[in-house]
Parts: sequence; C-alpha cells; structure tokens
Amino acid sequence: MQALQHTLPEVAALLGQIRKCTFKFVIAGGYPRDLAHGRTPNDMDICVFGLDDDNIALTEVVLGYARDRFDFVLEHEIKHDFRIYRAFRFRIKDTELHFDLIIYKAEYQKEAHLMGTMDYNLNAYTMDLAEDKPVFVGENEGVLTEQRDGGCADPRRKVYLADKAISLGWVVPSNLIIELKEHVQ
Repeated sequence: MQALQHTLPEVAALLGQIRKCTFKFVIAGGYPRDLAHGRTPNDMDICVFGLDDDNIALTEVVLGYARDRFDFVLEHEIKHDFRIYRAFRFRIKDTELHFDLIIYKAEYQKEAHLMGTMDYNLNAYTMDLAEDKPVFVGENEGVLTEQRDGGCADPRRKVYLADKAISLGWVVPSNLIIELKEHVQ
C-alpha cells in the first residue's frame, strides 16, 4: 500500500497478523494526519477494537508476534484512560520509527464510537486502507477542538497538540491559548 510506504514490511506483516486474528483495527492519529498534511510520519497508532471475551486472549498472539519482530519499548501506563485495555510501544529495529499497539476495551465495537473518544480533533484521522488514503473523521478540521469533555487533563499534551496544530496551519482558539499560558506559568 502506497499510504503505508513510510513503514517497513514488518509492520505490514503485523497488520496481516491482526487480520488473521479477526480483530477490527484502525490506523489512527498522527500517522494519517501527517500524511494528510504532506508530512512524513514518524510513528503509527494501531488501534485494535471490537474485542469480546472470545477473542481477548488472542491479543497475546499479536503481542507475541510483535515482540519477536520489534524492539519492545514499554507497556504504557493506562490508568488515566478509561477506554484502553492495554497499550504497548514498539520501536522498529535499527530506525527511529515506532508504533503503538493500543487494545481498546470491549465496549468499543465500532470505529466511529472509538474515534469519537479521541481527546482533540487533531488526532481524528484514520487510514482508509481500501482507498489507500488518510481521512479526517472528526469535526471542525483546521480548528483545534476538544472532542471529549475536558479534552485532555495533561497540560503538556495540550501544549504539544496546540504546537502541532499551529505547525500544520490550524487555528488554536484563544480560550485554549489562555488556558495553556495559565498551565505553563
């Protein structure tokens, strides 16, 4: 797939393994956003969702496959995020590229439901693998907007997202800028 050209064949093989386990998944966030804005991505979020009691154990198969082929970096702390069952970061060997494998809890059965829980619309991009292109699935493209009540509690993440939005030519609302200045002081 042309849209996945910034990854390595090993990542494509991992996506094939996820498909073999019959998981639903979406490539979301920064990877498709950066492609949509003509930038080279340096990471990828692979979001696995639609799990139930019958296939939750299969996540260990995917994790084992990934651990055998990539440099395992860490299992994310997920106490702050009610949506996530488990999350892992892997570094692609001999590169600076990495990807996150995020396994969402069973209540997320549909992609639209999952994407609606992203903190800000800046990350409301997915890869349409059938059409081989990034797609914005949020609201207010071009204006940084909270998608989830409260957006994100971490002020460092808010600053990061505001800086990223500005670098992409997005508008950052003045009320968010004022809030960020208060947190930085």
